[in-house]
Amino acid sequence: MSGNSNMEHISRADLFQTIELKASPFSKEAFADYLQREKETMNALLDAFKPPSAASRKTLDSCMMTYEGQSIKIKQAEHDFLVRLSETAQLDETQSFLALRGFLRHQFQSAAGRARYASLVYDDALLDAVLAFHFNERSCSLDGIAAMIRSMNDGDHPYAHELKNVLPDIIRTPLFMQNALAQLTQRMSSRVPLHLETQSRRAVRWSVQNLREQKGLLQILFTMFYDEVQVDSNVAVDIIKTLNASKFGLDQPNASLFEEEAYLLWNDVTHLCVVIALTVMDLERVMDVDESMDDDSSHLVLIQHPNHMYELTKLFQKYLGTVNMNEGAVISPLLLAWGSLLQKLSNSPMAEELLHDHGVQAASDSVKFVEKANELGVFDYLENSTKSYADIQDNPNIVGYKSVLKGLLTLFISCFNVSDTPKFGAIVSCFVQLFQGSPDLCEQFWLQDYPLPDRRSLLDAARNKFPLEQGGLVKLLCSLCSNQATAGFVFKYLADLKAFTGTFESGMIETFPAPVLVKHYELGPNAQGKYSLLVRAGKPVRIISVHPPIMQMSVNYSAFHLFIAYMDAFLETSLTAQSRVTADVMLDWFLLLNTVLQHSEDSLPEVIAHLCRLRVVDDQEFTPNDFISMICRAFSRACAYDSLPTGLLTACLKTLSLLLHFESNAWYLLRQEMPIPRYSSDMNPSASGRYMQQRLLPYERSSGQYSTTLAFLDLVLTMCLESQHLTAIEGLSEIQTEVLSSCVKYIHSEVFPTYNSWRYAKLSDKLNIGLKVLQIYNAILSDFTVSAKSRETDREGEDISAKSNLRQFLVDTYLSGSMFQVSPVLDILGAGSEAPDRFYRAQKIQEGSIVEESIVEALSFVKMLLMERKVNGGGAKTLLEHAILDKSVTSASKGDVTELVHVIASYVSYDYNLSVPKLSSEVLILLCSVASEWTPRPPSFIGYFGSDALSVVSTFVELASYPATESGEDPKISKSKELIQHAVLSFVSVVLQTQKGLGTLFLTGGDSNSTSRSPKKPSKQPASARKSLSIVSSIEMILNNWKTFAENRPSILPAALHVLEVLWHGTQEFHTALESVKEIKGFWETLRAIMNARFPDAEFSVRLNLQLAQSLVFKIFANEVFYTRDVSKLDNIVKAFKKVSAVEEFTNLFRNALSDASYAPEQKLADELEKLRIPGLHMTQFIKPFAGVLDDYLIELGENSFYDSALLASKLGVSDTENVHIIAVMRELNLALSAMDVGVKMLKSVISFLKVCTLKIGLKMWSDTSKNSSQRLLELTNVICEQVNGVENYSQHKLAIFSDVSSLLTLLLSTWSIDAGTQKPSDFKDLSVILFRCMDSLQSCLTNSDFRNLLFSPHELAHTCYNQIWTAVLIMVKRLSSAVDFWKDSKFDAQCSKFCVGVLPYVLRSLEAILSTKKDVGYLSDHSLVLISLTNELMLFVDRFSLASETCVSMTRESSVISLTMNFIYAATVTRQATDSNGGADELLISECMLRLFLVFARTPALADELAANGLVAAFCNCEVSQLVVNGQMPVYLGAERNPVHRLWCLMVSVVGVTLRNRTRRGQFYNSVVGFLKLHWNQVESVFGVALDQSLNVGRLEELEVYTELMHDMMVVVSSEPNGGDADDGIDLEFMNACRDRELRVFSQSVYLLRHPTTLASKCTLMSRDEMEFVSTDTSFADAGNDAQAAWVEYIKAQLTLINRNIISFICIAYNVEACLAVGNAGSYVKRGLSLGTLSECLSHCLDTLAQTSKLASSSNGGRADIVLDLARNSQSMCLMVSQLIGLIVGHVVAHENEGRREAADNIQQAKSVLEILARDGKGGSCVKDGLREVDLFMERV
Repeated sequence: MSGNSNMEHISRADLFQTIELKASPFSKEAFADYLQREKETMNALLDAFKPPSAASRKTLDSCMMTYEGQSIKIKQAEHDFLVRLSETAQLDETQSFLALRGFLRHQFQSAAGRARYASLVYDDALLDAVLAFHFNERSCSLDGIAAMIRSMNDGDHPYAHELKNVLPDIIRTPLFMQNALAQLTQRMSSRVPLHLETQSRRAVRWSVQNLREQKGLLQILFTMFYDEVQVDSNVAVDIIKTLNASKFGLDQPNASLFEEEAYLLWNDVTHLCVVIALTVMDLERVMDVDESMDDDSSHLVLIQHPNHMYELTKLFQKYLGTVNMNEGAVISPLLLAWGSLLQKLSNSPMAEELLHDHGVQAASDSVKFVEKANELGVFDYLENSTKSYADIQDNPNIVGYKSVLKGLLTLFISCFNVSDTPKFGAIVSCFVQLFQGSPDLCEQFWLQDYPLPDRRSLLDAARNKFPLEQGGLVKLLCSLCSNQATAGFVFKYLADLKAFTGTFESGMIETFPAPVLVKHYELGPNAQGKYSLLVRAGKPVRIISVHPPIMQMSVNYSAFHLFIAYMDAFLETSLTAQSRVTADVMLDWFLLLNTVLQHSEDSLPEVIAHLCRLRVVDDQEFTPNDFISMICRAFSRACAYDSLPTGLLTACLKTLSLLLHFESNAWYLLRQEMPIPRYSSDMNPSASGRYMQQRLLPYERSSGQYSTTLAFLDLVLTMCLESQHLTAIEGLSEIQTEVLSSCVKYIHSEVFPTYNSWRYAKLSDKLNIGLKVLQIYNAILSDFTVSAKSRETDREGEDISAKSNLRQFLVDTYLSGSMFQVSPVLDILGAGSEAPDRFYRAQKIQEGSIVEESIVEALSFVKMLLMERKVNGGGAKTLLEHAILDKSVTSASKGDVTELVHVIASYVSYDYNLSVPKLSSEVLILLCSVASEWTPRPPSFIGYFGSDALSVVSTFVELASYPATESGEDPKISKSKELIQHAVLSFVSVVLQTQKGLGTLFLTGGDSNSTSRSPKKPSKQPASARKSLSIVSSIEMILNNWKTFAENRPSILPAALHVLEVLWHGTQEFHTALESVKEIKGFWETLRAIMNARFPDAEFSVRLNLQLAQSLVFKIFANEVFYTRDVSKLDNIVKAFKKVSAVEEFTNLFRNALSDASYAPEQKLADELEKLRIPGLHMTQFIKPFAGVLDDYLIELGENSFYDSALLASKLGVSDTENVHIIAVMRELNLALSAMDVGVKMLKSVISFLKVCTLKIGLKMWSDTSKNSSQRLLELTNVICEQVNGVENYSQHKLAIFSDVSSLLTLLLSTWSIDAGTQKPSDFKDLSVILFRCMDSLQSCLTNSDFRNLLFSPHELAHTCYNQIWTAVLIMVKRLSSAVDFWKDSKFDAQCSKFCVGVLPYVLRSLEAILSTKKDVGYLSDHSLVLISLTNELMLFVDRFSLASETCVSMTRESSVISLTMNFIYAATVTRQATDSNGGADELLISECMLRLFLVFARTPALADELAANGLVAAFCNCEVSQLVVNGQMPVYLGAERNPVHRLWCLMVSVVGVTLRNRTRRGQFYNSVVGFLKLHWNQVESVFGVALDQSLNVGRLEELEVYTELMHDMMVVVSSEPNGGDADDGIDLEFMNACRDRELRVFSQSVYLLRHPTTLASKCTLMSRDEMEFVSTDTSFADAGNDAQAAWVEYIKAQLTLINRNIISFICIAYNVEACLAVGNAGSYVKRGLSLGTLSECLSHCLDTLAQTSKLASSSNGGRADIVLDLARNSQSMCLMVSQLIGLIVGHVVAHENEGRREAADNIQQAKSVLEILARDGKGGSCVKDGLREVDLFMERV
């Protein structure tokens, strides 16, 4: 398709097709310029093709020719070829060069394809091909002029105005007509050129071309004289003489060379000569003259000139002696015309003047002419000629020919009585052929001829013979019914006939005194028939003939009623009986009825009502159901004939098609009384429904004529459309589906797969079968409502109807069936754009139109199937897509083999039907999309295009470069071009995403240097040419004219921006192209201008698409920020960010997106559908089935975007353009939904932009001169919270918004949290107002009941929003918790207290709701994680700062969260490691979070009591974790990961310990804890037994830590007993001793390891990936340098120190240190098991720890420093060490007084050092002082 204003190189053939097909590929301004440039050429006609000349030969010999404004050097081979071409065609050398180039342009179609010129072989084959092209150009130049003359008065033609401005000035000049006549004369007398006489094949071709040019010139003359140019008498005579010179084309000097094609052209030439002669005679106007000729007859050019009358009389008299019947037949219409004209003048003064001056006797001579014409077979000739018109409907001059011949015959019948002529039937047949299909002639007859008796005499004669001879009247009236107006005339005429002519029996008529009926007379053919048309006795009659007995009577009756009586007789007569009601008679009646019904759409009820007035013998009513039943029976009766009357069968089917809409009972009759195909549900034909398969179809195949099959297909198509209409009749839908399904399955199995191989008498039948089958399939597929389930919950279980089964049957068959079924579709699809073009060039317009429409239907069919594949296919590869991508097509004209995908792509350049390029692009979009899902590797489309890939790309780029406006362009054409351009740009977008190779070609335009940064050889192609072939040039053009596009073609700007957005997503692949885009002059400024543009007064679609474009601009900005490394260069983007992040701007976007504009029209539409009272009808059925990510490419925003108004219109039986209220409401809803959709896209794009900028650039994007970043962040946060709080109903539309907005909310709060962490208290005070408001807004969100109801919403988006809001609250709580540390402000504390108290109830209620539900849904577990974490943070917050802690604890106790959580842990299946089927967090992770929450609860005594009271230990002892521990199935690590179940076990032990520690009545809980440990003692003992003997890892040490801590807590409970733990009041001292023994063993091992670093390092092992990552990233190990192992050793040391702290604390409590020091009796404790070695090790370990105090205190090892300091400075521990050590030393000295003194002195000195450190730090109080005193005394003694 040209798609631009350049017509400089358009071929004559293309111009002719453009005019003839009413196509408009060029702007009106360009076409007008072309006409002005070509005026001289058109005036010259064929002389424009000049003969060879010396000047041109000289230019050619220079080998430098000018083409397309450039000088081209031609090769010698081409030079020699052009010389031969010039000599052979006798054509100017320059024009020969242009002919060759034009031929090559036509062959290769595109600029890229013309690169093949170099490989051409200049041989005879090429010469013949170029000659054929040249000859076709000559013929089309003449045909084009004739088409222009016809079209300039056609108001529907797109170029009518331009033609009207130019053509009259050309054709109305004498020179033009003289040129035409001279060239016609010259060609009629020309012989084959001498240089071709020896070349027989070329001589024959030349003779054929000569006839074509004669025909072309004659057509120009006819179109001129018929409607445009009024010739005077001199010109008329000259024209007739010119034609007579060649005997009206009969004399052809080259006739000996003629073959079949030439003979057909010869017949056309002679016939045209006759018609032109008749035209200039102006016979129609002659009829308007009365005999006196007194009226103004100045326009009757011949009649007013006797000399000319005489001259022509003498000319025609020469033919009176003609004896050659073949030649005479051609001349006979002229003789008939002249005889009739003379007869018209026989009684006028002109006759006397002719007789007086010239001796011409008009009356007698007229008879001679008519008789000779009759003798030469004039009526047979005219009958054959007019019948041939039916076969050449493509010729647009046919109407003119018919009009001229109608004037001839009307003049004849008005001058002569034809009622009794033997040729009456032939005359009637001529009129039938002339009127048939000619509404203008029919209207002319009824309005102008019928009122005049002489002009309607033929009709009157036929009526007088009716119904005795009924064929004439029936056929004549059938032909006179061609539109609604003429149908009304025919109906009224037939409904009230005044006379009846028929036979009579002997004794029926009494002749005296006057003939009268003496018996009742039945007008119908069957006196015993059911339907009575009785004329009673006594009726006067007129006897016309006695032998045979024929009479006529005057009686009023209806021919329609007579037809029913005839049909009844036909049905009641046996096949073997003789009857005058034959199949042929019934055929004539049915054809008449069909025609009346077809053109009486508005008055059909009136026609049917008239039929039903027929009187039935038994006084029953005749109903429409009876009438249709008779038609069905007539069809069945005709099927019983041995020789099938296919005409009658066809007529019956057509009648049923017309009546199907009127009478719903017809469906029942079709099912019961018609031998139509019948199939069972398993696709097997039933025995009673095989007539068409076994009889009819074989019969038509043998004859090659398929009128009945085509009528059957029409009936099935009507069934499809009618069955889709909404009906409230119960049970009708099932009957419709049953009948339709059988018919469709018959077509599917018997017709469509094999029709290509049938024999055909007419090619159009074959083409029509394929077309109609596809129309049926598309009608079924387009009604997606039959399988569309309602989107409402209460309709989700709706059963799929039988209609849906039929639709699904087609989908399954053609998506995944067999190649046997799919091949016919692919054959039609692969016809190629050259197929219709080939027919059009041959002037076979009808066949070309059928092929073109078939291609449209095939593309539509494939498009719908591929959409089904995308929507419901699940990504599985189907046969259809595989067949399309695997099929090759052989060109019918060139023989080339081309991939089918390439053929589909070639349709985008199709000019004559603008829906073809659009559908082609959409099919390619879908193919790319589905092919991208192929595994393991998608196919490459660039491979399918092969060497033509660049040509394909250049075509798409050309289409994408349509200018925004073209002067004078038809709005419909402009809209079609916009749709094509949009589809092409969408295709490019999809290609860039799915076909990287082809995408690169689109971006580079074939320049290989553009795909790489490495230097290469420069391309020979000019840079400008390469750039013009790139899609980037199209984008640049659109951006440079963005305002014009936005206003005139609004959808193009967003489509172009979408290409850019896709380009940014693939930056790595398309880096170079992206850089070239950025280099477009003013690129970023243009995007900002688009972003800031406002067209408040523009049309809705303009504003809508502009907003869509702006959303894409923000996406581009976001991508640029994301992929750009140097963000300092993003000034335009920073400005855009400042604009949209402003509170007011963002609020407006938010409100626009939240608009409920669709609510009112949606409700109105629901109400309107409800009024229809159709069961099961719901508005959601009309929602278009979108194709996922392809929505942006295939869905057009506007009146038919979301709800299919065209489908609803078809179901209502109205046109989509009709102003029906319900259709208008649906369009209004679509507009509202389009606005909402664009609003949502805009908001989402802005949110994405804000998020990317915030994440990539950070806080500085939020800084402002007037406000700091925190203030702006909190302001926008507050806006979002307020909007969430204001929502009353979370519709799907709102959820789509809030799912994104809520994620922005969490990001804003996270960013503010980071910013707040760097601020001073004074900064916080400045933010207090907005911060408090933000806290209130966030809390208000939780109070919104609609928000809380999202918890159990079925929509995924609802849970995204729900989760993000709670996450935002969690972020706020964590930030406030850290802020309280340094902001010491009572007002802030009060606000925080209020916030926590306000939030906690909703957290607990939501958590209760989740834990109470029985649903196993993933999103609930995700919510529970957030809520548990939030509860955790809230409790820590209030507990840490005593902010309303009592209130919060009370709320927690009053809720059932603890018990529900306990139940969850009890029932949790923690061994399920992966996420569940619903995609949520697994139960193991939730359990871990719950246990950590228990740790927080257990810190508060009241909640610790609640945990114990709710069976904490029982739940832990009976859960799955406990079972695993008891069974010994608890590995610490699973492969390279820490066993999460082991982590749970450690948490459980820790929870038990903390609960025991903080219970108000710990003694009662102690025994449960002992039981808990005893149950799991094997695990405990195994850990203590091997803990430090093997490798050291975090998991095992963590388990040791929680055990030692729990044992310490248990010892605390024991020590708190009244008897100091010695009494056995429920205290198991043996168990505690066992615990002590295990701890002391571990303690000894750990002290050893800590004193031997090398041994310790050898045992430290990094077990999991998490541990390795922790070591590499934790800053506390910075001292270890880059050595991860050294860092890990330090970590293990800290773990061991923590365990030792717990053990020492345990020992301290177990041995009651303070009591020991107070009493001074150390010896009594020694007996309890502590050895001197152990105490010495303890003391040494404490000293080592003290030495590292400063180092550990300065580290940030997760709180380990505090723990070690606590250990080192624990006075009780130290006092224990010293007191026990002193006791041991005393005992040792006593036993070994001499040997032990020195050792004792050393130990005592260590003890003294410890006590001095404690005293210095103020630890231990009196205990330390007492210890020092004891040491001093001992030292004195020693």
